[in-house]
Amino acid sequence: MGDGSDPFEVAVARALDSEDRRDEIRRVLDCYYSAVQPGSFCEWMGLDPLQTPELRHTAPWVVLSPWRAATVAEATETARKWVLKQNEREGASLTVSDGFVHFGPVTDRKLEIEAGRLERLMNSVGTSGYQRHDGPDGDILATVLVDEAGRWKCVVEVGHHRAAVLAAMGYKRVPVRIDQVVHRTDVNAWPNVVSGVFSKHAALDAFDRLFAGRLAPVFQPWLHAVQKFDSRAVER
Repeated sequence: MGDGSDPFEVAVARALDSEDRRDEIRRVLDCYYSAVQPGSFCEWMGLDPLQTPELRHTAPWVVLSPWRAATVAEATETARKWVLKQNEREGASLTVSDGFVHFGPVTDRKLEIEAGRLERLMNSVGTSGYQRHDGPDGDILATVLVDEAGRWKCVVEVGHHRAAVLAAMGYKRVPVRIDQVVHRTDVNAWPNVVSGVFSKHAALDAFDRLFAGRLAPVFQPWLHAVQKFDSRAVER
């Protein structure tokens, strides 16, 4: 999330000093999933539904951006398949009805899966360091956002768990695989602006929010909750 409030990062940072790593990770994630429960895509992204009427009733777990060509229907189907695939990798036949990795509510089984993934990753990095490879899922996948002044920011698209674990464990530099470079000045040519799914205003708001690391209002309960954790656990 860019400000030390990422729940995965907080969970791992606290688990590093815990005698029961899995339990500490589970406790932090349970707090997060209970606090952040968006009811729609607009609420998750902090968008004005009046500016994105087609997205007003779109599920929050649909991964959609104004600069990618996927339609709402395509993005919905892709998200469903991605959730199934990720859970199958963990040996579980769970669907989006069991919850989504990035927010709540989640079932107890989904909570256990996410806690287990983080624990295994932190143990692996602690033992062998960060091991990337040239295969399809060998790197953290990122989109580069570029503003009018030429400043840029990387936004993690795939590999959120890895990025959070590495940040919590003190890594200052990690390799990423760049998937797309998005220039703010190209807003009028972004596919989902051209199609009308996002208004120009909403598209720029989404870009600016990600670029600045500005969280949507739905995160406020978590930001209040995370203050209860010791400051060392949330510092970068």
